[in-house]
Amino acid sequence: MKKEKDGTEKGKPTVEVAGGLENSLANFTVARLGFELGAISDIKLNEFSGSSIRGVMGRGLKTSCCRFGDMDQDCRGCLMSNDCCYRYVFETPVEQCSEIMKKYTMAPHPFVMVLPDGGGGVVPANGDFSFGLTLIGRAINYIDKYIECVERMGRIGFGAYEPKGRFILKNVVSISHTGRRKYVYRDGMESVNLKPYLINFKRNILGKPGPSEKADGGVRRVRVSFKTPVRIQFEENIARKIDFHMIVRNLLRRVFHLNYFHVEGEKAELDFNNMIDAACEVRTVASEFKPYMVTRYSNRQKRSHEFRGVTGDAVYEGENIGRFMPLLRLGQYINVGKTTAFGMGRYELI
Repeated sequence: MKKEKDGTEKGKPTVEVAGGLENSLANFTVARLGFELGAISDIKLNEFSGSSIRGVMGRGLKTSCCRFGDMDQDCRGCLMSNDCCYRYVFETPVEQCSEIMKKYTMAPHPFVMVLPDGGGGVVPANGDFSFGLTLIGRAINYIDKYIECVERMGRIGFGAYEPKGRFILKNVVSISHTGRRKYVYRDGMESVNLKPYLINFKRNILGKPGPSEKADGGVRRVRVSFKTPVRIQFEENIARKIDFHMIVRNLLRRVFHLNYFHVEGEKAELDFNNMIDAACEVRTVASEFKPYMVTRYSNRQKRSHEFRGVTGDAVYEGENIGRFMPLLRLGQYINVGKTTAFGMGRYELI
């Protein structure tokens, strides 16, 4: 039999994909938070606001958490790093005893930025704006730290250009899988509500079609519409056209890694080869993708990075699509591809 790159044998699909996910991801849980902000001064945003928000959020969280108050402190040599929210969230270490990703120094981030639609422009003083944060697994335990961090962000100021715009944190809401909202923080509250809505894969996603979806067994066609640029690497290059099997490959890898490093309980055992074989039978019947590139300057690394990807959507069709609907629904929360911590790779199913 032909072997995949990881050495496992490649064979004909013989398993129901959803069943395998149910057994492996029973504890996979996320929480969605929405931060509602009020601008004190003009905030100038570049085309991709995820870079600015994520960057100042990292600085705010490190300033809040670091007991030494040193932005240049190397977390790897810190005796307090095992108890540090910043280290866990932004620089999750791959321990020497890890069974996977041994060649990497850091594991995938346990959060995803949820950016407002559109990009660029100016939020005027006294104007309102918002962004979201999806927390994964153990990262949910640090809600109070994120709230403190965003409050600090408002005092630091952020934006693509000088002078940095400042804001106040008005509200933080928790959003359920059905869209219900409740406050976990309001400006002036003496304490925060640390009990957000939890979205569990087995209880809330598996076998739970959205209001406009058919039952999984009846799905033969789906449109995937990328709301933010997607960066999917396939055969060592960033793909310029996204086929269905590329989405599945990336989601499977991403879910497996997030579950391993950030979710308590049994580790996922997924039949990658059979799932990918089934995904390869799904064809692209229509697509429209455009290249996208953004340059980001990292204050921590003191250098610029180019993020290349594509925007657009595609329609996929095939008898096997229904098997993948639970995985695709989960992907709407955790995004797909590279640079998801900046908000890239967010999509909707239509």
